[in-house]
Amino acid sequence: MRILNSLRWLVGLVVKEYLIFDIYKYDLLGIKEPPSVPAPYKLSQLESTDEILISEDTDLRKCHSAINADSRGFGIWKNNLLLGVCWIWSGEYYKKKRNFLPLKSDEAELVFLSVAKSARGEGLAKLLIQHASYYTKQNQYNKIYARIWHSNTPSIRSFQNAGWFKHSKVIQIHVKGISKPLRFTKIFSQ
Repeated sequence: MRILNSLRWLVGLVVKEYLIFDIYKYDLLGIKEPPSVPAPYKLSQLESTDEILISEDTDLRKCHSAINADSRGFGIWKNNLLLGVCWIWSGEYYKKKRNFLPLKSDEAELVFLSVAKSARGEGLAKLLIQHASYYTKQNQYNKIYARIWHSNTPSIRSFQNAGWFKHSKVIQIHVKGISKPLRFTKIFSQ
């Protein structure tokens, strides 16, 4: 244990921050119809952040800041109670604010996904992902990506259940004193 703590301390002298992400991808060309939604659930595009701000779930309330000119938000409700949201970003705003993945004009990124704690385990994340994918295709996009923290097993499982596959792994290391991070990418599929 002492050696491990010494190694952590040594790395901390050099590394400011590290990020390890799995990048998931979905080819939208294969989507023919929207996902079926079992009653009493309802899926639709968010018209404003007001619906999020009044949510009883603190995690959902945090995601209101994801709205911008080039974003589309989607929600899932049960009996008029918002249970989950996700956001798709593309365009110039994405390039200015995030640009983690160099997206082409026909590509987008699902940048945020959250389901209320009280509704987790019901498959709602999968439905949101599928609905957002269908909508993204309707807006002339061909591919959609998601960046998921490498150890976020529930999120990874939701994307896999929605038919997405692992495209790559990205490790980014911010070294103290160097402005541009070191980035390592392993691509699994095109």
